[in-house]
Amino acid sequence: AVLAHRLAEGQTSTGQHLPIELLEPGRAPLFLLRGRYRYRLILKGPDASRLMAFLSSALQRFDYGQTAATIDIDPYSLL
Repeated sequence: AVLAHRLAEGQTSTGQHLPIELLEPGRAPLFLLRGRYRYRLILKGPDASRLMAFLSSALQRFDYGQTAATIDIDPYSLL
């Protein structure tokens, strides 16, 4: 949830409103896997290059600590 709020803040702090939609974060279908909790964020935008530019700048400012992030562009399935 913290990453979702940071992504939303990053979009508005640049002064530009990009046509990127951040859907509410939610639990992944396999919420607890090997003792680790998983959440899913879904971003929608007009093209992959804009999404990657937005994500790369937003994720560089995030302090992960013991958190890991994985990015899947155009996933085959959301399960």
